Amino acid sequence: MTQGAVVVAFVGLIVGCSGGDSVADPSGSDDAASPSATEVVESTSSTSAEVVTTTTAVTTTESSAPSVTFSEVEAEVRAAHTRFMTELFTRDERVDGPEAAIPLIDELTIDPQSTRMKESIADRLDNGERLVSSGPESNVVDVIIDGGVASVLDCALDPTERFSSDGDLLGSGDGLFGLVEVRLVQIGGNWLVEDFITGGSQECDPGDYS
Repeated sequence: MTQGAVVVAFVGLIVGCSGGDSVADPSGSDDAASPSATEVVESTSSTSAEVVTTTTAVTTTESSAPSVTFSEVEAEVRAAHTRFMTELFTRDERVDGPEAAIPLIDELTIDPQSTRMKESIADRLDNGERLVSSGPESNVVDVIIDGGVASVLDCALDPTERFSSDGDLLGSGDGLFGLVEVRLVQIGGNWLVEDFITGGSQECDPGDYS
């Protein structure tokens, strides 16, 4: 596969690439509850005939708030990645126009990815280019999470076709699967895409990860 083949496959979707170090995967969480404490309470009652002392054992438990397991966090990351790779890139700009994707871009991404995609939309509006896609074929290879930062490695195939404003086919993907990375950050309880990084010449086979 020639250098940049994967970039060509995604050229209609993403403008520019960036690099970055993968982050480590933490394992487990400390969700042990504090030990119970037994408090002894003495109460005294009196009658005309006698004084009675009663000892009562009262058990109190100090509990911590429920913790979120790593598997639950991974599920949230995968769900955000799926929306980015499917909902955002499933389009027919010949019908809806390039700018129809902007609300979803605002919902699912932050800078630099947000600005990058909006600049791509502005370019298409200027040159009359329109994208048509059923969304990339996504095959998650690995999910790496470190606190509020996550990376999803994906062996993906992009079926996007590019058309002129007159309806002429200008180009499409090369039909090859390429390794890409989707970088996400957690903000306000939501996982948002910060960066989409193409794999350059890193061709992949989804069958290797099944």
